[in-house]
Amino acid sequence: MPTITFGIPLLSRRVARDWPAAQRLLANTLRSVFNQSSPDIKVIVACHEPPEIDEIRDPRVTVAPVDFDIPRFQWEQEIDRMRKLEVIAAVHRKRGGGWLFILDADDLVSRTLAQRIVAAKTKAVVVRNGYRLDVRRGMAQPLSRFWKKCGSCVAVNWEEAELPLVPLSDNPPVFHQYAETRHYLLPEFFAKRGWSVSYEEMGAAYLINHGQNQSDIIVSDNLKWRLYFMLTRWKPWTPALDAEFGSDAASRTGAIYTGDAKFSTEHRA
Repeated sequence: MPTITFGIPLLSRRVARDWPAAQRLLANTLRSVFNQSSPDIKVIVACHEPPEIDEIRDPRVTVAPVDFDIPRFQWEQEIDRMRKLEVIAAVHRKRGGGWLFILDADDLVSRTLAQRIVAAKTKAVVVRNGYRLDVRRGMAQPLSRFWKKCGSCVAVNWEEAELPLVPLSDNPPVFHQYAETRHYLLPEFFAKRGWSVSYEEMGAAYLINHGQNQSDIIVSDNLKWRLYFMLTRWKPWTPALDAEFGSDAASRTGAIYTGDAKFSTEHRA
C-alpha cells in the first residue's frame, strides 16, 4: 500500500499564546494520525523550534527546522504557514513525492482517512464532510462542504517535478501556487489543471475554543459565517467519535490555551 504523508506547519514558540498548550495540541494531532488504520504513514513537522513532546520522537515523524524570520505581526502568520508548507514539500520531494495531506496542528483525522486516500484513483482527494469541535463544551457541528471551512481538507498525489527542490526558490513549481491558494478555492485550482478529484466523507475535525484559532477570528469578523454556524446544529462528541479520531476528552481540555490574548514576538518561557 502506498505511503501517505501528513505535513504539519507549526507556529513558532515566540508567537504562541501558550507554548506548552500549543505542544499538547500538536500531540493530540499526532496521536490522531498515529491512530490511522493504514500502517504506512509518515509525518513532516516544519517548525522554528522543535516541540518537546514524546510524540515528536516517533520514528514516523520528521522534524524539518526552518530558519526564516518569525512573524512580527499576526497577519504574517499565514505567510509563515505557506513558507513552512514549501519546506515540507521539499522534504517530500526528496522522498520521491506521493500522497501529501496538509494538516494543522490543532486538527484531527478519521482513522480510515489514509486508507481511503491511497485507494483513490485520482490526482487529489477532498474531504467532503467533517466536524467543528468545541473542545471546552465537548460538542461538535457536522459540516458539509468541509473544504470551505477548514484547510485540513485535501490530499494530493504529488510528482517529484511538481514539488520544490529548494523551498522558496525563485522559480518554484506548481506546489508554490497550491500553497498560496485558499482552501475553499482548491477544487477550482484542480479543475483549471485538469486534475482528477474524488471526495471522501467524514474525514477530519478542526478544534475551536482552545484559545488560539485563526478560524475563530475569521468567523467573528464575518457575518455570513456567524449566521452559518449559528444555524448549524450542535451534537455531543461521543466516545465512538473519539475512537474514530484518536482523541480523548482529557487530552483536548488539557490543550486549552491559558495565556493572554496579546500577540507578541517576545520570547515566552
